[in-house]
Amino acid sequence: MLGNDLGSNDMSWLMSENVRMKNSEKVKSIINKLIVGGKDMLQVISDFDYTLTKQHENGKRCLSSFGIFEVSEHLPAHYREKSLVLFDKYHPIEVCHKMTVEEKVPHMIQWYKEAETLLTGCYLTPQDIINAVQETHTAMRDGTDDMMNTLEKAGIPVLVLSAGIGDVVQAVLKKHAILHPNVSIVSNFLMFSQVDTNIVLDGFQGEFIHVFNKHAAGSGPNKSGHSRSHVILLGDNVGDAGMAEVVQPTPLAVLKIGFLYEKSEERLPSFLEHFDIVLIDDQTMCFMNKLLQLIIEK
Repeated sequence: MLGNDLGSNDMSWLMSENVRMKNSEKVKSIINKLIVGGKDMLQVISDFDYTLTKQHENGKRCLSSFGIFEVSEHLPAHYREKSLVLFDKYHPIEVCHKMTVEEKVPHMIQWYKEAETLLTGCYLTPQDIINAVQETHTAMRDGTDDMMNTLEKAGIPVLVLSAGIGDVVQAVLKKHAILHPNVSIVSNFLMFSQVDTNIVLDGFQGEFIHVFNKHAAGSGPNKSGHSRSHVILLGDNVGDAGMAEVVQPTPLAVLKIGFLYEKSEERLPSFLEHFDIVLIDDQTMCFMNKLLQLIIEK
């Protein structure tokens, strides 16, 4: 029994086959706090790529915000080719379960520097980015629109904290009509300048946000959007598990939910160390929507 108002049957979804927990009693305790606190104490912090979006669909890996650039006809072929080379080089490091975060960070920084170098000087306009997103299949997790609409209706703030390309993240959310007023985005946004009659890319604004420095990506309630003391955190990489650290003062209750697909058996032990709940190859937001139902309709 989770709480005074809930019967044991209410939590059967928590015991689904694809749900993994290191400490189920801790999870139930946190969920109980979230339910008791209700919607007015809650905020949601979510990664974007492979968290709000699917990890795979129809047997193929889905595109990330960088990936949309890689297949876009609005950028030169040499960018698309070299960007894929960078992905093949650095992504295995990002998901390697044998390396520590400290060992990975220099490689992630180098990845972003090389990606920025590739982008700088390319002829591209903000409208080209919007067009690229409209022309590309962007697969949101089944039920993501329901989740975002529920959060907006309940007045629950959402921070999308992404190591991807912020301009693409923004365009994708607009495309799917889920960039509601309660949603804020902290990400790597692009800079543009005009050369003669052309608009060119100048790289990224400010310091890089990569998957392992999100905890320091503009800390404080002004950057997280709110200082609400209860947080549901959603991510697909162990680096995402620290995202709630952007909230000040320190939240009273944080439920960390991780989506795991790639190399799941190898990476599961690490995920269980960082996330309270790990969802194995779940390409939906069913779990999150059920949780929100319990919190909002208590």
